[in-house]
Amino acid sequence: MEADLSIPALRLIRVLEYLKEFRGLPEMIRVDNGPEFISYKLECWCRENKIRLVFILSGKPMQNAYVERCNGSIRRELLNAYVFRTLSEVREKAEEWRLDRGGGPLQSPPASPGAELQSTC
Repeated sequence: MEADLSIPALRLIRVLEYLKEFRGLPEMIRVDNGPEFISYKLECWCRENKIRLVFILSGKPMQNAYVERCNGSIRRELLNAYVFRTLSEVREKAEEWRLDRGGGPLQSPPASPGAELQSTC
């Protein structure tokens, strides 16, 4: 979970690169029309990674219902439940919240197959 005042497109791409190694990539990503999502850089990255980028219609958050539900849970259970003074406090509580919700500890991305072969030879 990333917590910040804003997340520019390049940072979003860095997070997606991490997820690519850790979990693999989806065939499609549905997004709203926020500035980080309408970026040409994100569009190019998605094209290079064969991901279809689908935009919801402006003013129609129900077209992204799963994300809206998740955002609502985060707002109610985490952000509205505490008074934060710093972003580091938000990040710390967000990690606790994620673990409490069954997220489990994050692990390093799996080693590449080549690295695995080198360690056995």
